[in-house]
Amino acid sequence: MTALEQLQWVESGLNDAQSLETLRTLYDRVQAIRQSYPGDFDLQMSAADLQERLVQRGRRLRPGTARPDGVAVAAPPGNEEADEPLGPPLPPDVVEMDAKNWKRAIYAGAFFAILLFAAFFYLIQMARHLNQLSGPAAKQASAANAPSAKGATPSASAPATPTLRLYTDLVPGKVSVDGGQEVELQDGELTLEKLAEGHHQVRLTGPSGNAAFEFQVQAKQPPQLAGAPSADNAMIVAVSAQAGEGQLATNAIPAQVVLDGKVAGDVAEGGLHLSALGTNDHDLEIRRPHDQQRFILTYTVAPVLTVFVKSDPNAGSLLVITGEDDAAVLINDRSYGRLTQRGELRIPSLKVGTYTISVRKPGFLDTPPSVVQVSKGVESRAEFHLLPVPQVATLEIIGAQPGTTVYLDHDLLATIGAGGSAVVPSIHSGEHVIELEREGSVTKHFVRTFVTGQKTVLSGTDVTLEKAAPPEPRPSPISPEAATPKAPAPEAMKEEAPASPATGERIQQGGGYVTFHVTKTPGQYTFWARMRKGGHLLHKDRIEWFAGYQDDKNHVLFQVDGKHLVVRDFVDGKGTDKRRIPFEADPHQWIQVEMTVTAGSVAVRVRHPGEAWVDGGSLPSEGRDFTEGRMGFLVSGGEEIGVRNFQFVK
Repeated sequence: MTALEQLQWVESGLNDAQSLETLRTLYDRVQAIRQSYPGDFDLQMSAADLQERLVQRGRRLRPGTARPDGVAVAAPPGNEEADEPLGPPLPPDVVEMDAKNWKRAIYAGAFFAILLFAAFFYLIQMARHLNQLSGPAAKQASAANAPSAKGATPSASAPATPTLRLYTDLVPGKVSVDGGQEVELQDGELTLEKLAEGHHQVRLTGPSGNAAFEFQVQAKQPPQLAGAPSADNAMIVAVSAQAGEGQLATNAIPAQVVLDGKVAGDVAEGGLHLSALGTNDHDLEIRRPHDQQRFILTYTVAPVLTVFVKSDPNAGSLLVITGEDDAAVLINDRSYGRLTQRGELRIPSLKVGTYTISVRKPGFLDTPPSVVQVSKGVESRAEFHLLPVPQVATLEIIGAQPGTTVYLDHDLLATIGAGGSAVVPSIHSGEHVIELEREGSVTKHFVRTFVTGQKTVLSGTDVTLEKAAPPEPRPSPISPEAATPKAPAPEAMKEEAPASPATGERIQQGGGYVTFHVTKTPGQYTFWARMRKGGHLLHKDRIEWFAGYQDDKNHVLFQVDGKHLVVRDFVDGKGTDKRRIPFEADPHQWIQVEMTVTAGSVAVRVRHPGEAWVDGGSLPSEGRDFTEGRMGFLVSGGEEIGVRNFQFVK
C-alpha cells in the first residue's frame, strides 16, 4: 500500500472514530508516514492537513466538550473506552507497516537508489565520451560563451550540413560551379551550404590568375578534394575538417605547414593530416624556400572544406571578428560597405600597409579602434568585443527629510542623509514603484516610468511625509469569550514577533487605489495587514487589496470585513462577487495573506496567526493577463492601514 493510499485509509476512518484512543492511533500512523517521506512536499502538506483534522475531531470528542449540535459529551466511567476497529480493515494482501518493516523498506530503497545513480552516472560518462561535444548545440554554446586561448570566433549558429567556404584575393573575380554560368564573387568570398552528395567542380578566374579544383561530398562527411588542385599564378590551400580532425592539400609542393607557430609537418602529394584542431581558430602558414603565406582557419561545427586561393600581388587580407552580425566595419574611418555575417568579415586584397580598423553597430557601445599591419601574402586579424548599451535611467531625490528610506519595487535603494538629497543611477528602464518611508511618518508610494538615459526627479510635496497619527483606542466588545481570554499558542506568538527594520510596519493613509508593486511576471505575494484607523461612521471597517489592476474599472478586489473573505471581479466597471467565504477576523488585528498571480489566474488564502489557512480559491483571468496589472491596497478617505513583511517571490 502506498503512502497516499495509507493516508486515504486513515481519512476513511476519521469520521467513524468515537474515542480518543482511536484518533491517537490514527494520528501516530500519519506521523510515521510523514517521517518516512521528509522530502515529499505534497505528501507532507496532505499529512499535515489530515493531522489537523484528527486534532479537531479529538477536541470534539474530549469529555465535557460541547458537540456542534449543542449536546455535551459525557466522560466515560473510569478509563474505559470502547474498542473499535481503526477504520476499514486492511486488504488481506497488504502487510501492515510497523517500525521494523519501515526501516527495511527505507534501507532497500536507499540501496536501489544508489544502484540507479551509479548506472545513470555511467551512462552520462559514456555519452560524453562518445559524443565528444560534437553536437551543434554544445559547440555553438562553447563558441558563444567560453573565450578560447586563441580567440575562438563567437559566431552565430552554423549549418550542420556539408559546406564549402572559398576565400580569395583574386578580385574582382568570377566563379563557376559544376560548369554553370560564371557569377561575380562578393569581396572574394563564396559559401555553399547544404551541398548535394556527389562530385562537384569549381573554377575561379581573376585579373591576375585563375584556379580550379574538384571535390566529393558524402552525407554528414566533410567534402574531400578529388585529385590535385590546379592554378595559374596562384596558390591553393584546401583544408577538409570535422570534429577536430582535418586534411590539408595544396598545389605548393613541397612546403612546410606551421600551425599556431608550431611545425605540423611537410605536405606532399597525398596531403597532410592535421589533428587536435579542437573548436578554436588557428593561424595557418605555408612555408617555401623563398615564400611564405599565412591564413586564418576559422572553426565551424559543420563538416567543411575551406579553400584559400592566393595570388602574388603586393597585398594581404584581413579578417575582422566582432561576434555580432550586421556590424559596420570602418577602415581608416571610411566604411568598407559590407556588414559582418556570422560574426565576422573577411576583406581580401588590402595593399601592404598600416590600417586603423573600427566597428559600429546600433545599440552597442563604441569600442576602441585597432591598428593592424597588413603584410604581403598574410591574412591579418582584428578582433572586437561589442557590448550592448545599458538600458538604465537615474532617480534623483531633492529636499527629503533626513533618515527617509527609499525603496524601489520594495527593495531597499537608498537612505537620505543630512543634505536631504540622493542620486541613484543604473535603474532599469520601465515602470517601477517607489516608496518613501520614515519612522513615525506615513509611507508614500509612487509609480514612475523610467526612460533610458533620462533622469526622474522627486522633490517638494512628493518627498514630504506626514506625521502618522496614533491609532485611536477601540472599546472591546463584551462577550462570554472575553471573560476568559486565552493565551496565544507558541506558534502564533512566534509569527507575531516584531519584524526586522527592513520589513517593519508601513503605514498608509486613505488615498484610493494605492499601488504597492508592478507585477510584470508570475509570482507570489505574502504580507501581513491590519486596519489602524477606520473611516466614517457609515463605512464598515475592512481590509481591501487588489491585483491585476489596469484601472478603477478593471481589477480583482479582495476584502476581509470581519465575517467573510470576499473576492470581487471588476470588468468594465461592473463588479461581481466571485467568492464569499466565511472568515471571522477583526480587521484591526493582523491577518496573513498569500496571493499567487499568473497570467491566467489569481489565487488567495488568508489566516489568523498560528491558525489554519482559509482558501479563497482561484479566479481565472478570462482573456486578461493579470501579470500586466498592478498590486496594492484600497484605502478610503480617513482610513489608515498597516502593512508589514511585504514580499514578492517570482
